[in-house]
Amino acid sequence: GRLSDFSNFSFLYVEMAAPGAIYSGETIVGLASTLPNSRYGSIAGTSMAAPLVSGAAALIQSWFWQKGLEV
Repeated sequence: GRLSDFSNFSFLYVEMAAPGAIYSGETIVGLASTLPNSRYGSIAGTSMAAPLVSGAAALIQSWFWQKGLEV
């Protein structure tokens, strides 16, 4: 896959990447999201990736806690 231009990453390595948008050819397409007033729409940006990374971090921390280890 290809990271969006607005992604924050190292040129040496990437430990985790979450989609803030997807590419359709050379065009950035937003991800489906809920909007105010009970609507749905398409949004792109790091704010769309943050919940995915936060969820992954919570799962990793939970696994360590279950094993009695500290993160």
